[in-house]
Amino acid sequence: MKTSNRLIALLLIAACTACGGGGSGNDVQIIDPPPTNSAQRVIEYGINDFTGIEINGSFVTTVTEAANYRVEITIDSTEASKLDVRRDGSNLSIGFLPGSDVRADTLRAVVQMPVLEELILIGSNNVETSGFSGSVLRVSSNGSNVLDSAGLEFDLIMADAFGDSLLDFTNISPAPGAHFELSGSTTAVINLMNSANVTGTLAGTSALSYYGSDIFFDLTLAPTASVTRLGDTR
Repeated sequence: MKTSNRLIALLLIAACTACGGGGSGNDVQIIDPPPTNSAQRVIEYGINDFTGIEINGSFVTTVTEAANYRVEITIDSTEASKLDVRRDGSNLSIGFLPGSDVRADTLRAVVQMPVLEELILIGSNNVETSGFSGSVLRVSSNGSNVLDSAGLEFDLIMADAFGDSLLDFTNISPAPGAHFELSGSTTAVINLMNSANVTGTLAGTSALSYYGSDIFFDLTLAPTASVTRLGDTR
């Protein structure tokens, strides 16, 4: 029985290593190797030294500030071999191998990192971020993504979104500056410092809502786009 258990564990580790993609520092290990009939698999990737994240798919993801790096994916066991998780330059890339037909009921990602400078969302992801600070945060969204950011503190938020995404910066520290390039039916909400500067372009039926007073706007708006004040700085 012990020999059989060791063989199962070795086979699982070999399969998981194959699904981890390439790139530097991609040590992969299975957390608590599941029985062969387990519906889900938890995979931890030993990827370090990234300052941005690109998520492609329909992952439910939490990204939090921490002193050390952590990358963990929970997925249906039948779909684990299709994952492509790796470091691509300065970004952590989470997605699937080209040509994969993914039919997963469970797609969860947990990421911890010291610094967040860029977030790229492609598809229909649901992402929560918390606890980061810095000079500039760049956010790009293509598809039907939902981003909920809390506790962030940046001098400038730069968001570029296409599709029908929701970018929610309601619960961040008041931002002194923001730049938006919104199109489609994307909605963005942001908490601004009084007298903050907001620049950019709103196309299609995109909508920008904000908290703050005496905001300096330099925006190009389509006739069907909108800017709405929700109240005082939070």
